[in-house]
This record gives sequence, C-alpha cells and structure tokens, in this order.
Amino acid sequence: MKKTIAILLAASTLFLCSCTDKNNGNETTTAEQTTSSSTNASDTTKNSNVEYINEWGIDSLPEDFPVPPAGAYNFEYEQGEANEEYASDWVRIQFTCPENEIYRFTNDLLKAGYIGGAKKIGAPTTYFRPGFNGFWQNGKNYIRVAASQYGEDGSLTLLIDIAECKDNFPMVLTSIFPKFNGYTKNSGLYNEYDENKNRLDNEFIGSLNAQSWAWDFGFENAFVGVTEEDLENYVNDLVNAEFAGKSTTSVTDGCTVISYDLVKEIGDKTYGVFIAYNQILKTMDIAYTNNIYLYVQN
Repeated sequence: MKKTIAILLAASTLFLCSCTDKNNGNETTTAEQTTSSSTNASDTTKNSNVEYINEWGIDSLPEDFPVPPAGAYNFEYEQGEANEEYASDWVRIQFTCPENEIYRFTNDLLKAGYIGGAKKIGAPTTYFRPGFNGFWQNGKNYIRVAASQYGEDGSLTLLIDIAECKDNFPMVLTSIFPKFNGYTKNSGLYNEYDENKNRLDNEFIGSLNAQSWAWDFGFENAFVGVTEEDLENYVNDLVNAEFAGKSTTSVTDGCTVISYDLVKEIGDKTYGVFIAYNQILKTMDIAYTNNIYLYVQN
C-alpha cells in the first residue's frame, strides 16, 4: 500500500515554480496594510486617564525595532529566558493603538529590513488563528504577534514576542531530509504514534527508531519570514534528494496557500514532507514523518 501511495504521489504534477508571481519577499503587506493613515498621537481623541507613548523606553528591544504606532497606550512588557516555548531569551510587549495605525507599524518593520507579513483574519477560520496575525525575521531577531484583541472603539491590543533568531532545525532529521535554513521559535513538536494513529509519546530520546513518528513545525511553530524563493529552493533540494509528489494552491482563511506533499521510499519505510506556505504571512509549516498515513488517507 505504501508503494501505491508513493507511486500516486510521484505521478502527480510537481510545480517547481510558484503558482503566483514572485515578489522576492520584499512586499509582504496586504492592501489594508499599505493604507496610509493621518492619525497621530496629537489628533487622537485623548482620555485623561490614558498614558500615550511615543517611544518604548526599554533597552531590551532590537535597535531596529519601530517606534510605537501613533496613539499607542496601555504599554506593558516582560522578558524571560529560553524555555520550551522559545529557544532563546525573549521579550514580550503589549500595547493598544487605533486599528488602522498597526499597518504603519508593520510597514516600518519591512522598511527596517525584516521579512514577513501580517493580516487580519476574520472568524470563523479553518486553519489559521482568527484575529491579527503577523510574523517577521531579519536573521537576527524573530518577531510574532502572540495574541490580539479588537475593541469596540476601533482599537487593537497586541501581544508581540521578540526573540533572537536561532537555527532550531533538528540535525537528526538531516540523515533523511534536506535541512531547511529558516527560523522558528523552537525546535518543533516530536510525537510517536501507535498503529491506530494514537499519540504515544512526545519525548525525543535521540534517534528516529520509533515505528511511527512525526516532527511538526506547524501553526505558531512554523518557519517565519520565508520568501517564495526560499520555498522553491527547498523544494528543489527535496526533489534532488529524490522526494517526489504533488503541489496544490488554495485559498484558506483568506490567504493563498501553496502546499507540497512529497514522499520517498527508503527500505520498507515511506518518508514524507508536507509543506504549507502562506503567501501573505510568509510562514511555512513543515511536517516530517516516517508514516505518511498520518497525513495521507489510506
């Protein structure tokens, strides 16, 4: 049956070029992000009980981090050391601002050399998180919108995490799969499964000898700031390593998503790489497995 699945996937058309025009990762805003705003702190309706900010006032943010959006207030921050969520020390900031001002802020990230994108995704969703989403990296710093909340007064409260970029790709995977040179918040999620696809254990003990396993860089653990050129280069690396399969393009939760399902037989195992690339957010979910039935229907 594994042989049959592999043949079916290999027989599918593999698009080695993107299904849409490349933009080299420089233009990552949506139409609403490019909207200019005339609102600033001086003409925002003021509340005497609100303390507006025009600078962050802390030294733990990157030097190239943009100034606060106009009319920003309710600023708080915390910082912590590397843990299971983040592989490097991190800073978390919270602030509230007029919703239209956040797009100036995200455009300033791009002007500062960050690669990434942002989008308001309305509920209900089928895959991505509802609310304001954003992910960026510049090779030194990793930035993500960890949470968002919209107010009835047209305000937007954001929780933004900033961490040092680290190479979190598990080297043990490179014995089977080409390495992807990108940035994530941690080293992904490892899980083992029984013959009925029930999760057994998520502790990696140093080898890939489990009967059925998957290593998942998905959702908030996805690679961020990935250009379409990065995607194409990695697919080429996989094809050169004799992985084969199919590519599809879909619109999911208002985002264009390019997906690749690629497999390779080694002995009695069929290894799979499953990719979902979000053109707007510039994120790339990747799942690696030695049991493609975790992702492909029997």
